[in-house]
Amino acid sequence: MATNKHSWFLGNILTKRGVIFWSFTFIAFAVTADDSAIAQDGDSSFWRSRREIETQFQIELKKLMGKCSPADAKTTSQFLIDRDPHRQYIFLPAENEVGADRFDGLAEDAKTELTNLLSKHTNELFELAKSEAASGNAAWAFQLFNEILFYQPDHEKVRDILGHRKIGSETKTWRVKSDRLKVKRATKPEKDLGWPAKTYWNGSTTHFQIASTAGQEKTRELAQKLERWHDVWRQVFFEYNNSQKNLQRWIAGTSKPARSGRKFKVVFFADRNQYISTLQRSIPGIEVSTGYY
Repeated sequence: MATNKHSWFLGNILTKRGVIFWSFTFIAFAVTADDSAIAQDGDSSFWRSRREIETQFQIELKKLMGKCSPADAKTTSQFLIDRDPHRQYIFLPAENEVGADRFDGLAEDAKTELTNLLSKHTNELFELAKSEAASGNAAWAFQLFNEILFYQPDHEKVRDILGHRKIGSETKTWRVKSDRLKVKRATKPEKDLGWPAKTYWNGSTTHFQIASTAGQEKTRELAQKLERWHDVWRQVFFEYNNSQKNLQRWIAGTSKPARSGRKFKVVFFADRNQYISTLQRSIPGIEVSTGYY
């Protein structure tokens, strides 16, 4: 359901018979709100342990903020997340992350206390993640490993478990994706859609290959949102293409996450009229839809 000036649609053309189309606005909704999304209810032993760890961390964090200057308290408050106890929060990785930047300007004593508190908190989350992985709750464990990086981006063991690569030996910058996002003018025709060469854009990410007539900037924006959506999907549905055994091997260091294989092929139309005129030849009644798969 598109509400912007242009109606944007996506499609999967992995095969001639299979076509998937989604509304761009749905994807944007799935990944908004400060890198957190997706809710689930639950009151298992995991959630009880999770809430106990979080509650104690918040108490100690607020005590620290109470002793800080207003400026230091504001910097420290970035770790104070107002959580609904019955919601699951997904922490998404950035392409490149450097841990020290967030502490710039903090007084030395506040920086030391905050660093120690974050280290204690991430250690507790790490132990819980390992316990859940051993108990068969691989998705929850995988989510916790990603959350740890929000508090401690330079946690080398977690980075190794998740398959991130360090950029240079003396840096705290990490490569999260295996491929860089690229958008360039297409040099070959898109035969399935009848688009001549140089009349559309090709976008390429780690998990998606995009053919687009929506322009370079809109195609880049879509590519970024698709990768964020994929990050959410991979955490929430971890066991769809991974397993408890795989995660335990990553924790033990006996193997690493496999690099992405076949990419999802996506078509991104400039507007609704083009969406309809292109698809109505093969999909009767497409004009009544706002998306198709």
